[in-house]
Amino acid sequence: MLNKLASLSAEEKARGVIGISAGNHAQALAYAAALEGADALIVMWQGVSEQKLEATRAYGGTVDLEATDPHCLRPTQGTRR
Repeated sequence: MLNKLASLSAEEKARGVIGISAGNHAQALAYAAALEGADALIVMWQGVSEQKLEATRAYGGTVDLEATDPHCLRPTQGTRR
């Protein structure tokens, strides 16, 4: 993840990154984005572990908790990943 974010152009970093996770990936993305000076929006779901939530925020991620569960976060058919 660090390598991927490091390879982004300044314009891409300025747009920020987004991820969907309620665990270690969320924290890693928030951390890597902070190192590269990019904003990170992390979509988690309600009921996520308070420790994971706070750690993600502590690494600099902005957390969205609107989802009710991970199943409602699946991309729809035709959505580009």
